[in-house]
Order: sequence, then structure tokens, then C-alpha cells
Amino acid sequence: MIKLIVSDLDGTLLQENHLMNQETIDEIKKQMARGVDFMVATGRDYPGVTPIFENTGIDHGFSTNIQNEGFSLGNYILLNGAQYRDHGGVIKDNIRLSASQIKAVGEIFARFHVVWNVYTADGIASLFNEEENLDAFMETAWLDGFCTPDTSKETYRDFYVGLKVYSTIDELLAHEPDILKMEVHDGDREKIHQLQEALMQVEDIAIAISKPINIEVTHADAQKGIMLMKVIEKQGLCSDEVMVIGDSANDLSMLTRFKYSFAVANGAQAAIEAANYLTADNTDLGVVKAIRQLCKD
Repeated sequence: MIKLIVSDLDGTLLQENHLMNQETIDEIKKQMARGVDFMVATGRDYPGVTPIFENTGIDHGFSTNIQNEGFSLGNYILLNGAQYRDHGGVIKDNIRLSASQIKAVGEIFARFHVVWNVYTADGIASLFNEEENLDAFMETAWLDGFCTPDTSKETYRDFYVGLKVYSTIDELLAHEPDILKMEVHDGDREKIHQLQEALMQVEDIAIAISKPINIEVTHADAQKGIMLMKVIEKQGLCSDEVMVIGDSANDLSMLTRFKYSFAVANGAQAAIEAANYLTADNTDLGVVKAIRQLCKD
């Protein structure tokens, strides 16, 4: 019997407008009323997740909210597994990149002349200013279908509210000891491929390409599937009581660890090959159809 549903957001649970449709909302609420818990596992940070669930009526924390050894069970696996927050948004686990890893990755980024930023335990920081980050994001956002070429970048300026800008990596490290994820957006797909190959020389990092125009770097232990295994162990669940749904490379650590793993049909080929089941596109109620396949009345 499935007791926990875990879903990726972008490209999986969310539609092209990056929101859930009403049928998805209703299905999640129906399953939670039956006692099935729901959790998201995403590359987004906390401020990027909470607005999605506003005004949906979904109370998406664990119904039991057990606390054990300081690890409170909740519902947010964030930053590809580098952070875990409980239902109230309280940080319960962070997996940090080391200073040596950050320097090594930063040096490679500099060699490829890309704009990059970091996600800390409580915000976003960069060696590049807000305009440079926005321009890099907009260059890739329309390629990703996130917006149209004529969309004003003012639409996404909120993404960089509170951005802390530093001059050097040393200054960044001096002020931001808890760096959880490093990220690049770049529209040159060949450059992204070459960057990925260069990053493979850095020890003990996880490299995720959720789209062919961005790279996300975390500690090797900071992956969705690894964090989820920790969560269910504390909850007292076995892996066969969990279903996971994803679409891209940053979901592979979940899709390969769980028997009931689904890839949406619009997902990356690597995700489709890793999953044990295939469901419909995210725009064709893929998550809803996967849930109904396993969680029957």
C-alpha cells in the first residue's frame, strides 16, 4: 500500500505555466484525505516552492509530524536534496559544499565565462549583480519554455530579491559558510556539455542537468533520493510504501532507489530509462494518472 507520494515540480507536477491544474490539486487532496502523505522534491529553494501551494487547500505536511533525534518529518526536499524543511518551513537538514569544492567549481565556471550563483541555507548569492543574473536567466528561460522571447525580465526580478553580491570567491566564503547548491544558466548547450565534463574532475560533487541549458552542483550526498531515504527511515516507512515521480537528471537518485518510480513521458531519456513505470506528459495529467494507477480506492 502506498503511504507517501513524492513528486518533482517543474516538468512533472506543474503545467507549462508552472502551476498545478485543478484536477491535480483535487487528486492530491483526495489521497491525503485517505491518509496518503504528499511531499515535493525539487531543485527549487523554499521561497520558490511555497507560492505554488498558496490558495490550493493542500495541507502537504506529513500527517504524523513525528520528531526523532532532531529530524522533524515534513514535506520539502529542496535544492536537489541539499536541504530538508519541515511543514512550517523550519530547516531540519542541510548538506553543504566544502570550501575546497566551491573554489574548484568556481574556478571552472570562471574558465567557461558563465554567470553563476549559489543557494545558501537562507538565500541566494553571487559574484554577479542582479542584472547579470537576470539576463542569463532570461536567455535560457524562453529556450526552456518558461517564458516567451518578448517577456519582460521585470516579470522575474523577484527571483533575485535579496541577492547578495560579492567580489571574489574568498569574500563569498567568508560571508556565506552554508552554501548548498551552485547553479549556472547558459543558452549555449555545447558549453553546458563541456562544462559538465570539466566538473567531473571535482571530487565528491553531484552534477545535475535538469535542462540542457543549466547545471546544478551539490555535494555528492545532497541528492533527492538520498535525502528521501533518510526521511522515510525516520518516518518508519519502507521503500515499497513510497511512490516517486520525476522527469530529469536531478530525479535519477529517486527513480533508481524506489520500486514504484514513475517518469513522465515528456521527461529526459535518462529519467524514462531509470524509472520502473511510465506515465503521461505533465501537461496530460501524468502525476494524476500515476497516482490513480497505484492508489486505487
